[in-house]
Amino acid sequence: MARNARAQQMREYGRSVLEGARSEQVLRMARQVNAATYTSAREYAGRSLFELLQNGYDAHPKDRRDGRIHVLLDEAEGEWGTLYVANGGTPFTWRDVERVCELAQSSKEVGEGIGNKGVGFRSILLISNAPEIYSADPDSPLGPELDGYCFRFAQKDDVEEVLAGEDNAHKVAAKYPPLQAPLPLDEVPATCRQLAAQGYVTVVRLPLLGEAARAEVRLRMRELAGAKVPAMLFLDRLTSLTLERRSAGGETGELNDRHEAHERHELTRSAECFAVAQDSAGYGLPVTCATVDLGPSGTYLVAQGTVEKERLNSTLAEAVTSGLLDDT
Repeated sequence: MARNARAQQMREYGRSVLEGARSEQVLRMARQVNAATYTSAREYAGRSLFELLQNGYDAHPKDRRDGRIHVLLDEAEGEWGTLYVANGGTPFTWRDVERVCELAQSSKEVGEGIGNKGVGFRSILLISNAPEIYSADPDSPLGPELDGYCFRFAQKDDVEEVLAGEDNAHKVAAKYPPLQAPLPLDEVPATCRQLAAQGYVTVVRLPLLGEAARAEVRLRMRELAGAKVPAMLFLDRLTSLTLERRSAGGETGELNDRHEAHERHELTRSAECFAVAQDSAGYGLPVTCATVDLGPSGTYLVAQGTVEKERLNSTLAEAVTSGLLDDT
């Protein structure tokens, strides 16, 4: 599908979602979704960057071991800075576009990745109210262009434009939930193009809300760079995680709050599996083992085991019956 056709697909879908606000019944539901969205976002306070990292990890197929994620905070771009999170996994499909616009929905099956519900993405609203997503062509992801689904989410002005002529257009727009309707973007920002040229296929771009949002992102990047339990230890689909911070001065420095610093940390991962010795009866431990080399972060022994399907299913069924989980 050509990029123009994808843009038209998103434009028609987004407008149909916004047109639904003309219905009083849909409007009541929209108000409930709006409240639930911000409640969910607050429950994930402090996890915005980790959720974006998780989504980038899950974009890589389960059998990948060469995945890459690049986190870039450019403090010189925009009033308060702009956060980019790029991954080299699988580009956005139309199903992904629909799911990211639906609260508590995800295109990922249980066990396919770290996350499942898609709720965590809403946490970005605590640091940015104008997120953008740029992705490569899902039918031809190897090209150096982000020419697939590139979109932003409808905001208050868009709702008012669609409802022009309605007496309550301004009131509806003020309560309409964010991240509900995708609208196509025609231009790809320069930094997104640079990341695409490095082989990344999807870039989430977040213009930050204010000083508090910028300080939050700085803090979480420092935590990722210096965590006592390295973030890369169990991210077995990745081979590298780049953490980069650019400031107005562009000078090189260590991870700190100096406004002139240009900081870059490369977290790497390589693993080598090995067999576990069996006893005289031919039994070994019910785990797989690997030596995981994280470069400067150290070398670790990681043992992994598989839970029997019947045991997992019975545990899930018990949790659903007791109300701890819902049916999904």
